[in-house]
Amino acid sequence: MKNGKELIFSTVGNDNYGDESMFINYLDKSSLLHSKNVEVMSTFYKRAAEQYPQHCFYNPFEGVNTNKFVKLKVFLGSIFDSSKQHVKLRLKSPIEEYSKFTMCGGGNLNSIYLGTMFDIYTITKLFKSNGKKVYFRPQSLGPFKGIKGAVCKYMLKKIIKMSDEFLVREHESYNLAVKMGLKDKIKVDIDEAWDLKVAPIEDNSLLKILNRDKIKVGISIRPWNNIENFKQHIIEFVEYLMKENKYDVYFIPIAYGGSEEYIDNGFLKKELHNREGIFFVEDFIDVKKINPQNIKWIISKMDMCMGLSYHFNVFSNSLAKPTLGLYSDKYYYIKNVGFYKLLGLEENVIQIQDYSSMEILQKFNSCKVYNENS
Repeated sequence: MKNGKELIFSTVGNDNYGDESMFINYLDKSSLLHSKNVEVMSTFYKRAAEQYPQHCFYNPFEGVNTNKFVKLKVFLGSIFDSSKQHVKLRLKSPIEEYSKFTMCGGGNLNSIYLGTMFDIYTITKLFKSNGKKVYFRPQSLGPFKGIKGAVCKYMLKKIIKMSDEFLVREHESYNLAVKMGLKDKIKVDIDEAWDLKVAPIEDNSLLKILNRDKIKVGISIRPWNNIENFKQHIIEFVEYLMKENKYDVYFIPIAYGGSEEYIDNGFLKKELHNREGIFFVEDFIDVKKINPQNIKWIISKMDMCMGLSYHFNVFSNSLAKPTLGLYSDKYYYIKNVGFYKLLGLEENVIQIQDYSSMEILQKFNSCKVYNENS
């Protein structure tokens, strides 16, 4: 069915501008922003429906038995190429009415998100067994750790083989796929959100801090593994900038909701809040009422940027801002180091604990920026 419905998988609704940006930019580029032929599956569908009421959001796995026994049957079915569908999904429409399934959000297929891997395998198998197209917009692959990693890696191989198109967004993921013998099945393409447009915000309190006559440094740090050690180095660098007396620091979130362990920059507030020249964006505007285009506009006002958050790096580099990417473990090595390798700017990504504050500032001052014509 050439003009049938499209089922999209996205993690939109989880209060993350990065995931939202992949979703809305895919719809925009595909001329689907106002299409009635789009259904979106998301675990966070209730929040997503509040943000984008023009689209149909739901979770086809809600209320479906996906206990460990069922998941084992799904996995064993993948091993033995069983055509039996072990999970009965609650799709909004009969399968005959769909033309394709597209994954354009989340962007991370690894053993950290084991449940998502089972869901994606199940959806892919259902659509392919019914003669439908399956497309994966740019993804990151790995890491895969332990027994869960082996299970996920095996299922990923099946998913890629079933796909009509499978894109990865950096070379680390491409190299992994090559090692899995899947070189001919995948292509490298830049992140879905790369060319997201910017949209200004007319808010006097925000504009007041953005119009200060100092060098603006934008920072976005995701709480992650080994964060206490990481945290101390960030604080030391910010305090070093304050002593220079010519910088303002703006903490700009990409993940802005959910648990405290997930929200960008919040863990730094105890030490850095209410300090002259240090601003947390959420103190000046309701971050739940703005969109990814707005947050990218705020980043566009920065003179230089530093980020652990992956999409903060995507936004700042797409704006040709001098940017230092950070990584703390294998998960962020794949995403951030891989991303900078794709841009040809590998020297711009560092482990912050390997540098003094003075050396970090020197790295900033010698930072190359992305030039698509180079």
